[in-house]
Amino acid sequence: MSKKKGIIIAAVVLVLLGGGGYGIKTALSNVQLTNATYIAGRVAVKDLSDYVNVSGSVASSESISVTAAVDQKITQLNVKIGDAVKAGDVLCVFDDTALRESYNRLMQTEEKSQGAEDYQHNLRLRALDDARNERDAAVNKAQETLNDAVAARNSVYDAYNSATAQYEALNSRVTDPDHIPEEIAEQLTELAARINQLGEQMRKADEAVSDASYARNEAVKRGDQGVRAAQDALDAEAYAADDGSVESQIKKLSEQLDSCTVKAPADGVVTQLMVSEGSIPMSPSLMEIEDTSSLIIRGKVSEADVLKVSEGMNCEIKTVATGEEIIPGKLTRIERILNSSDPTAAGGYNVEISIDSKESNLLIGMSANVKIILDRADNVLCVPYDAIRGGENDGYFVYVAVPQGDGNSKVEKRVIEKGFEGDYFTEIASGELKEDEIVLSRRNTWATITEGQTISDSLLNVPDDESQDAEA
Repeated sequence: MSKKKGIIIAAVVLVLLGGGGYGIKTALSNVQLTNATYIAGRVAVKDLSDYVNVSGSVASSESISVTAAVDQKITQLNVKIGDAVKAGDVLCVFDDTALRESYNRLMQTEEKSQGAEDYQHNLRLRALDDARNERDAAVNKAQETLNDAVAARNSVYDAYNSATAQYEALNSRVTDPDHIPEEIAEQLTELAARINQLGEQMRKADEAVSDASYARNEAVKRGDQGVRAAQDALDAEAYAADDGSVESQIKKLSEQLDSCTVKAPADGVVTQLMVSEGSIPMSPSLMEIEDTSSLIIRGKVSEADVLKVSEGMNCEIKTVATGEEIIPGKLTRIERILNSSDPTAAGGYNVEISIDSKESNLLIGMSANVKIILDRADNVLCVPYDAIRGGENDGYFVYVAVPQGDGNSKVEKRVIEKGFEGDYFTEIASGELKEDEIVLSRRNTWATITEGQTISDSLLNVPDDESQDAEA
C-alpha cells in the first residue's frame, strides 16, 4: 500500500464515523471511549534503500537463429517451444524425396541431365505455388487473430468506461465529503477496485492488439519473401550457365540433401518456432535457441526515472516463482533512445539487468520485479515516515508513547533530525529515540495528540515487526 493510499483510506474511515459540527465531535468522542485505537509504529533498526522499480521478464543474453535455405516441406519437427537441446541434436528434417530422386537420376547417367533440369523446373513451379498458398493462409490466420484481439480490447474498454461512469455517478451523489454513507463508501471502494482491475486488463488488451498487428505484418513480410524467393529461383533458370557438368550438379544436390537435416548448433532452449511440421518455410529462419546458462532481465525504465539510473548499479530481483528470495543482479545496459518502431516504446527505455547467480533457478519467460538501487543506508535507526511531524523551517519531532507501568502511556515530544528517506521508513540522524519505542502516527486524525497526554495502552495499535515491514 502506498503512503498516499494509506492516508486516504484512514481519512475515509474517519469521515464515515462522523457528521458535521457538534455531531462529528460527539461521534469521535464516543469512538475514543469505545473501540478506537491509536495508529502507531516502532522505532527499529533497518536497512533502507532508495530505488527505481522495473518490471520485466527473464531472457537469454545470447540468442542463436537457426536457418536453412531449403524450399521443401518439413516432414519431421523434433522440438517445441521450451525444449532443451544439445549441440548436434536433430531439430527438424525436410522432405528430401525430390532432391534424392534428382540425385539418383544424375548418378545413374549423364544422359538424363536435361530431364533433371526439367524436373527441377517443375519443382520450382510447385514451390512457387506452395509459397503463395502458404503466404495467403498465414496472413488470413494472422488477420483473424488481430480481429479477435481488437474485439476483446473493445470489450474491456467498454467495461472500463461503464465502471468509470458508475463510479462518477455514485460519487456525484455525495453532497458532504465529511459524511459519506457506509453503503455508498463500500460501493465506491468496489468500483475503484474494479476500475483498477479493468485498467490492467486494458493494458494487456492493448499489448495483445499490438502483438497481433505485428504478427500479421510479419506474416505478410515473410510470405512475400517466400514468394519472391521462389519466383527468383524460377526466373534464374533463364540465366543459368549450362556447362554440361553433371558432376557440379551432383555436388550441389548432395549439399542440399545434407542441409535437409537441421541440427542444433549449440546447447540451449527453443524459445521461438517459425515453422510447423508439414509446412514449407517462408524464410530461412526456422527457430531461435537461447542460451540458458547466461540469463538477463529485460524491462523498461520510465522517462521520469531513466536519468536516475546508470549502468553498474546493483539490483534486487524477485519473481513469483522464487517467492521472497532476493536474487542479486546488476544494471548492465540502458538504451538511451526510444525506438519508434517498437510498439511498446511508450512504456519507457529498454534496460537489461544481469543475474549474478548461475543457480538462480529462473526460467526464460518468467516475469520479474527488479529494484535498481539508487542509494541505501544499512543498519540505521528509523521510524515509519508518517510518525514524523513538523517541517523543514521549524524542525522535526515525533510523539513517543512512554509506558507508565499502570496500563497507560504518556505522550512525550522528541525533537529529531531526519536522515536517509526510504520507501516507508525514515532514518533518525539524531534525537533521543531508542529501538522498540512506540511512536504515534500522523494518521490519528480523529483525535488531537499533545505532549503530556495520557493514552490507555489498550488503545495503542502497534503492529509487530513483520506486519510493519509488510506495510512498507
